Amino acid sequence: MVGTLSLHAGFPGGDANAVRRAVEAEIGGFHHLRHGRVACMDREVRAMLADHRESTIRRMGHHDAVLIVRSGTDFRFHTRQGSHERLIAGKSRAERESSGRHLHTSLAVDARGFPLGLLRLDFDSLKWTAKGRDRRELRWCLAGLADAAAVTDRLPSGTRVLSLCESGPDLARLFAARKGHSGADLLVRARRDIGLAGGCGKLFTVMSEGEPDGLVDIDLGGSRRLRRPKRLARCQLRLRRVLLPTARGKAGTIPVTTIHVRETDPPGKAKALEWHLLTNVEDMDRETAFDMAGHHLRCLLAGEYHEVLKSSCRDRHLEYDTPEQLRNEISHHALVSWRVMIIRQLGFHLPRCPAQALFDDEEMRILATGRPAKVREAPETMEEAMLALAKWGGYLHRKHDPPPGSQVVCRGYADFMREKSGAGQTPGGWYIRIRRR
Repeated sequence: MVGTLSLHAGFPGGDANAVRRAVEAEIGGFHHLRHGRVACMDREVRAMLADHRESTIRRMGHHDAVLIVRSGTDFRFHTRQGSHERLIAGKSRAERESSGRHLHTSLAVDARGFPLGLLRLDFDSLKWTAKGRDRRELRWCLAGLADAAAVTDRLPSGTRVLSLCESGPDLARLFAARKGHSGADLLVRARRDIGLAGGCGKLFTVMSEGEPDGLVDIDLGGSRRLRRPKRLARCQLRLRRVLLPTARGKAGTIPVTTIHVRETDPPGKAKALEWHLLTNVEDMDRETAFDMAGHHLRCLLAGEYHEVLKSSCRDRHLEYDTPEQLRNEISHHALVSWRVMIIRQLGFHLPRCPAQALFDDEEMRILATGRPAKVREAPETMEEAMLALAKWGGYLHRKHDPPPGSQVVCRGYADFMREKSGAGQTPGGWYIRIRRR
């Protein structure tokens, strides 16, 4: 599977043949995925995602607190050469005129931010109006909340599940739906200001009024894409209890707890950090509010996962004639990207963790072949295993080199899995690497 995906990433929009030095198994998978029957591939993809979901739920049951982070990203291909000839063909007009797909993921992580697995992958078209995007986000939030409740019913009674997402103006409908799904709590970041029940003013204004209930330090990771420097943000925290109005035509109000987090002194020209968080949890004290703010910080993992999925697995280069073909390959890449993200998380944050936590004896032996001849032994820790995979992908590991990124680790993981499956070996035993252009 990894070898087939490498062919798709290396030759976007084209065909592969034996002249390009690919092995027969990868060539067959290449044409089966691109030109094969969509119904057959749909069954294979659904089976793979179902197995991964069951494994994720089993891992969730071993933790006291689990976070389900829901986020979305766009795959746009209109800037690619020749993409105007490969527009997505769908049932609706929006699907027919959009060159790409919108992916919405549900990523399960523990309280410390360690990824446990994927629970849902949903796809939609790209061409939407602003009002249509709000309806789409609400639909995904409601579906994710129902799915979180279904997962909670299968977990032990001691496991607490918190569902995290961002929502537009229709917050009341989201919290009203939460009443029908007991078990999973809800933590939402509001992006737009709305009016409160009883004419009590605007939500953002009420949340920011009054003296702060405490100070909290948030370790904010840097982002080159968002132009956000890495820093330790000193923030004020305010805890309030407000009433949201119900939907039109319905009487009553919806009580929610609000948490307002705002950075006091941002460095330089950096934009001040500000979060407007709402949750259904009642009788919340200051310590619990601090924990909620830390839980929301885990939403950054979804953006990191999407970057691994796009840049490392080169999903920006995919070009297909139908949305079903594009959906199938992105689903394959999603599982590979989760594995790469786990390896990097363990290699950086738990460097002394035994490598046997993710690799068996055969994989450890294969990893040793990617190390220098003087120290060609199986790696013992996850840091050594991550470096071995990075060297398979071309990482030199010189004295002043930065740590390996996700792209080089994903490239090495593709060669590693090809070596493990034996698809990259000729009858004489020599290993053939696909030349990258």
